[in-house]
Amino acid sequence: MARDERTRPARRWAHGLDTGDGGDARDGFDDAASGRDRGSGEDRRRPLDVLAEARRMRLRLGAAIVVLLLAVGAAGYYAGGRPVAPGTGVYNAKTTNAVTAALPLLEAFVERIRGQAFERPVRVEVVSGGVLARQRVAALSVPTADRAATARALHLGKPATPSLPAGTSADAGGYYSFRTRVVYLASGPFDAYRRAVLVHELTHALDDQRFDLRALSRAAAPNADRLRAVQALIEGDAARVEHTFTDGLSAADQATITAHQPPNATATTLAGNEAGFVASPGQQFVLTVAQRGGEAAVDAAFLRPPDSSLQILLPQNYVSGVSALGVIAPTPSGTTVDQGSLGTFGLATFLTDGRSYLNASTTTHWQGDSYRTVTTGAKTCITDDVLLSSGPARDQLVTALRTTIGKRGHVAATPPDDALTFTSCSS
Repeated sequence: MARDERTRPARRWAHGLDTGDGGDARDGFDDAASGRDRGSGEDRRRPLDVLAEARRMRLRLGAAIVVLLLAVGAAGYYAGGRPVAPGTGVYNAKTTNAVTAALPLLEAFVERIRGQAFERPVRVEVVSGGVLARQRVAALSVPTADRAATARALHLGKPATPSLPAGTSADAGGYYSFRTRVVYLASGPFDAYRRAVLVHELTHALDDQRFDLRALSRAAAPNADRLRAVQALIEGDAARVEHTFTDGLSAADQATITAHQPPNATATTLAGNEAGFVASPGQQFVLTVAQRGGEAAVDAAFLRPPDSSLQILLPQNYVSGVSALGVIAPTPSGTTVDQGSLGTFGLATFLTDGRSYLNASTTTHWQGDSYRTVTTGAKTCITDDVLLSSGPARDQLVTALRTTIGKRGHVAATPPDDALTFTSCSS
């Protein structure tokens, strides 16, 4: 709605054209009280009546200005201290619900940063922490791959999310469901922290309306590393818009947000590194894409998403069109429970016992890999064929893998001279 439409009620009131109380078009003054004779068409108001009416008009004008200033002040508060461009949002002053009142302005902020418009209203539900936790572990569909079995074979902890999550999971204060297309917001004071969380989740909602995040996730699901890259794109874009919002807040509001965040401890588990990867390198990936081509380039990334964790860690590879090479999957004996690609993320977390997703030998020289996880009786094993950029890089990774695997598997260099295969078992 344009600026003129937002301020028009106050101006009509000030000029005596709309009392807002059902009065007539003459500011609600009675003809007899004003001394006006309709039949004669002559204005017979006495000087004292004119002065009294002028005083009443000044009082009404003052009240209108106060109302307008209060509305603008409230809009600034709910917008997090950032200006909202005319024509993009309206503060809803007709509700006492803080979330409902602020939602149009926060949606407008997301639209302006993303350069896209919401196609339909976004439903927001304020829920308890228990409901939010249950949403976070929901799966989009019955998983056909047992990613937890692969983690066991690699002697890593349980993954942070289901094989195919039903929504986003980077922020503890909110959740956007791909199934219901509802934003779930943790209950509590609607302070700067929850406004920032809502901006984050609204970005997911906008991206979902434009690019169908459920379909995007399902398409990537057969390959663990490809799905991780798509999740990093999704979370990275929302984190970027959220941080743009928080950058415009007051120091007090930023302190409120910081107080809600957990200590900045280094992740030491697979689950912790999964969460950190999609939020931090994911955001840097989207920032790099946006810096090179603006919001149109970000939109293009949703249409042609990154295909590996390496493209997330090295965005220039994505921008330059350097993709992972296809590797034929190994065929170990046993019942297949999972297959795909570990990528640089998976190999690095394996080599560091889950402590880090960064490792020079894999991040720099990885070209592609393909694994298959099988069960034989009580034993679960993963076999992975890896392709690197050179023979020396292959030899370096062989040494690192032998140290990590020890006696629970084996490593072998394979032809050509830049390939290897390794097996790691749960016991």
